[in-house]
Amino acid sequence: MFDDNGVLKDFYSDDRARTENLASMGATKLEPGSRAGSPRRLRWSTLIRGCWEFEGRTLPVDKVAICDLPKGDHVYGEFEILDINYNVEEV
Repeated sequence: MFDDNGVLKDFYSDDRARTENLASMGATKLEPGSRAGSPRRLRWSTLIRGCWEFEGRTLPVDKVAICDLPKGDHVYGEFEILDINYNVEEV
């Protein structure tokens, strides 16, 4: 998803799964063909909270990784880029 200026604000995937006790996730019924403890497809997303301008490019530097569980969002990672270097010749 992009804002009005074309800057990336969020992206998601519906093709990942999570395995655990579905009742603990807030599921009230099983999907066809599933059973307790079987993998369940969920939405996984990355919300972009901030960007930098770097050498003419807008880069996402503050992000939150979220798994959309039936009982509510689960934040499983927060990432912030503090510094960036491109084409470094020496380490």
